[in-house]
Amino acid sequence: MSKNSNLEISLFETITDKSLNLGVDIAELTIDQFIENDLLKEIPFFSIFYKSIKTVQGIRDALFAMKVYKFIKEFEQIKPKDKEEFLEKITSDRKEKTKIGQTLIMILDKIDELDKTHFIANIFAAYLKTEISKSELTQFCSIIEKAFIDDLLLFSKMEKNDDLPKEIQANLSSLGLMTPIIMDIKSMYGDSVIIDDNNKNMLVYVISKMGMKMRKHILK
Repeated sequence: MSKNSNLEISLFETITDKSLNLGVDIAELTIDQFIENDLLKEIPFFSIFYKSIKTVQGIRDALFAMKVYKFIKEFEQIKPKDKEEFLEKITSDRKEKTKIGQTLIMILDKIDELDKTHFIANIFAAYLKTEISKSELTQFCSIIEKAFIDDLLLFSKMEKNDDLPKEIQANLSSLGLMTPIIMDIKSMYGDSVIIDDNNKNMLVYVISKMGMKMRKHILK
């Protein structure tokens, strides 16, 4: 790696390195063991990360490093062909690589649960495969950051609206994954239903276009 490499470039180069072999399962490590693991210092991003700050100061920095590692490990599941096609387009564009690296670093720093890195890796993979745009990449990352992970998992398995409690549907609606609409009760249940004229409408939620794309490409 060149002397001019920075964290952003090193992260981009690390996740697109076809020869990378991540043998450490962080679920089996304590924070101290993660920091002291010599194998990590052979990985470009972590080599620069540790060198830049000399030693990891505090739990926050260690947790950030763990999130980056888990993201890279999740990203390894992407087909080599998809990586290669993307690299052909961007390999000479240092500015674009820096932007992507900066975006990933900011997102990984913000997310509050380690397991969310799985979804972030899926988002980036979808972007590499041009299944989502750069704008959607940013939008989806923002949604993952703000959402409750349990809500996302339930949303991914939902077969019909009744599978989710209304409060969860409302939460997902606030994120743009579902859309609230007012439905006439008679149109839903037929004329045989006896209803109060003051309560003839019902608020229901349907999956938005963004939600459909999220379920197809990200929540898997």
